[in-house]
Amino acid sequence: MLETLESHGSVKYVLTGQFAEPSLVLVFDHGKNIPNLGRATSETGNSSESFLVCKPELQIIPEAARVSGQQRFFINQLHNPNTVTFTPAGMWNEEIVLAGRVGTASDSQESQRLMKQFHSVIKRRFVKINALGWAPGSRIPAEWQTTDNCRAIAARIRPHSFLADYHSIIP
Repeated sequence: MLETLESHGSVKYVLTGQFAEPSLVLVFDHGKNIPNLGRATSETGNSSESFLVCKPELQIIPEAARVSGQQRFFINQLHNPNTVTFTPAGMWNEEIVLAGRVGTASDSQESQRLMKQFHSVIKRRFVKINALGWAPGSRIPAEWQTTDNCRAIAARIRPHSFLADYHSIIP
């Protein structure tokens, strides 16, 4: 999916969170370079690693603050309005797929342009069932296709029926 997004123009991915030094912020030129992409880094999709996505030439501005007496640097979208946030989430414990997300808190033209690009790629690559997108060809049990079950996407997935399909969407 990210290769398709990148084919419309170069982007970079900047890990969000707090850092001891701005030089420790991780930046990736291509989605395929993000370590363990497709694997959730937390037991919930919302608390998995997130990235700011933007044009490569955009300088990301860290927010400086003191935490417990120590200087820390925070990478977030509020100080970088020409970005979107991307939380890939993914497989957790080999049997649970956690929904990822793309979003923005900004109404800047650049942020909205990036959102449209992501949505265009997502619409072409995923099948919508209720409120969530699924990889085409995924074998989703009927009981998960109700609104309540589909929204609670910390759903148990049989790896043999879904894992290969999930990994096929992230080249």
